[in-house]
Amino acid sequence: MLASINSSLSYRRIRAPKNHGEVLHLPHLAQWQPTWQNNLATDFQNANFESADLVKLRRLGRTEIQNEALNFTRQYRDVDLAHRQNILMAGHQPSLFHPGVWYKNFILSHLAANLNCVPINLVVDNDICQSNYVNAPGSESTTQQIPFDANAAIVPYEERKVLDMDLFNGFANHAAQAISPFTKTPVVSRLWPHVLENSGNQNLGQAISKGRHRLESELGLQSLEIPISHVAKFKSFAACVFEIVSRISEFHEIYNRNLRVYRTTNKIKSTSHPVPELSQQDGWWETPFWIWTAQSPKRESLFVRSNGNQQVFSDLRHYEKTLRANCSLDQFHETILDGQKIRPKALMTTMLCRLLYSDMFIHGIGGSKYDQLTDAIAADFFAVELPAYLTITGTFTIQQNVAPISNAQIGSQKHRIRDLEFHPERFVDHSNDQSNEWVQEKKQWIEKELPPGQRKPRHDAIKEINQKLQEQVGDSKTAETNKLNELVAQQPMAKLLNSREYSFCLFDQNLLNELKHSAELATTSMRQDTPPADAP
Repeated sequence: MLASINSSLSYRRIRAPKNHGEVLHLPHLAQWQPTWQNNLATDFQNANFESADLVKLRRLGRTEIQNEALNFTRQYRDVDLAHRQNILMAGHQPSLFHPGVWYKNFILSHLAANLNCVPINLVVDNDICQSNYVNAPGSESTTQQIPFDANAAIVPYEERKVLDMDLFNGFANHAAQAISPFTKTPVVSRLWPHVLENSGNQNLGQAISKGRHRLESELGLQSLEIPISHVAKFKSFAACVFEIVSRISEFHEIYNRNLRVYRTTNKIKSTSHPVPELSQQDGWWETPFWIWTAQSPKRESLFVRSNGNQQVFSDLRHYEKTLRANCSLDQFHETILDGQKIRPKALMTTMLCRLLYSDMFIHGIGGSKYDQLTDAIAADFFAVELPAYLTITGTFTIQQNVAPISNAQIGSQKHRIRDLEFHPERFVDHSNDQSNEWVQEKKQWIEKELPPGQRKPRHDAIKEINQKLQEQVGDSKTAETNKLNELVAQQPMAKLLNSREYSFCLFDQNLLNELKHSAELATTSMRQDTPPADAP
C-alpha cells in the first residue's frame, strides 16, 4: 500500500558562487536553527516500515554509527566530543576534492559545536576511484596532470590500493614544483606528511581521507569520520536492505515513477541522469544496492527474485544466495553479508543517513538537487518526511588577483571599437571647432529625408565624414583594439586560474584560514542574522 504523504518535486536553480571567497548557504543562516529544531521534532512513529519499528531502528543505528565512528577516528587522531547528543552529518568520496567541498567539513565542525551535537563525516568509499592524478593550471593556458599513483583498474575506493609507493611518496614535491608559478606555499606540503603517515595499509582512499582529517585536527576542527564500508556492516543497514527487498515490487514502482517525474520537472532527457531506472528481467528485480567481493571488486547491481518460499539474491554473473522468504532480520544480517560486500547506491546513501543516522545532513550542490528525488521516494515508500538538509559550498580560486574575462566583456570591447568606427562623433573632442562642424554635418545628413533610390549621396557623405572624424579618434581606436587583443589573449589563462575545481591541496596555505574564518563567521552569526529580501 502506498503512503499517503504527498511528495512534490519542483525545479530548483542552484548555482555555485562566481567569485573567490563567496559561499553558498541554503537555507539562509537565520534558518539553520529553526531547521535543526524542526528536524529534531520529526515524527517517525507512523512510518511504513514493516520489518522493524523505525523509532527503535533509528536508536540502534545512531548508537552503531557513533560508536563505530568514534572507534575508527581514534585509530589515527584524538577527538573530544564528550557530552554531545544528536548527529549532524556530511559526506564525500575520499579524494583530493576542491575547496568548495572541503568547506562543508569546516561548517560541519563549527555548526556541530554551536548546536552541541556530534559531527560525523561519511567517507563514501563505495564510489569508484576514477583518477590517479589532480589537474593543475599549466603553461600556455592548458591544464597539467600531476599523478599521485600509477594508473589502475577502475574499482571502488574501498578496494583501491596504492600501486606505486615511490610516486605516492613524492607527490607533495612534484605537486609543489608544478604549481610553483601560482602557489608558493601549497597546502599539499602540510597535508602529505599526514597522508603518508596513514598509508601503511596501502589503501589509497583511507590514506588521503585520514591525512586530510589529521590536518583538520591541526586546524582545530572536531569531527568523527566513518567509511560506508563500515556502516554497511551494521544491523540497522541490513534492516533497510531487508525492508526494501521484502517489498521490492512496491519499491520499484515508487522509485521509477518519482525518477520520471524528477526528469520531467528538471527537463532531463538522459535516461542515466541523475540515476538510471531500476530494471526488471526474467523475474529478477534490481535493487538500489551494489554487490562485489574483494576477489572480484567490480561493482554489480544486486538483484532479487522470489522462488516459492525463498528469496534468491544475485549479481546475475557470479554470485547467488538463497534465503527463506520469512527469515528473521538476524538471519538475514548474518547470511546476506557472508563474504559479500553490499553497498548502497547514490540515492540510498543519503536516504539512509537521513532516515537512520543523523538529524541533519550537509549536501553540496549536486547532492542537494538529487535529494529532492530522495525525499519523494522516502515519502512514498516509508511514509516519512526525511529531516531537512543544508546545501553548502564555496568558490575559491588559486590566484585571487586574476579577474575573470567573460565573453560578454570581449563582446562589449568589440562593440566599443565598432562605435569608434561607425559613430566616432561620440568620442571626438568637442572643443575642436572643425570636429563639431563635421558632427553637425553628419547629423543633418542622418536627419535628411530622401526617397528610396536616392539615398546613396547620404551614405557616401556620412562615410566621408566618419573617415574625417576617425582621424580625430585614431589613437583611441588603436588603444581599444590593443585592449581587445590583450583580453582575447589573456582569457584562456584567466579562465584557467579562475576555475573552482582544482584540488584544495594545490592552494596556498592561506586557504586554511579563509575556510576556517568563513565557517566561524557563518555559524557564530546564524542566530542573529536575518535573511536578505532576495534570499532563496
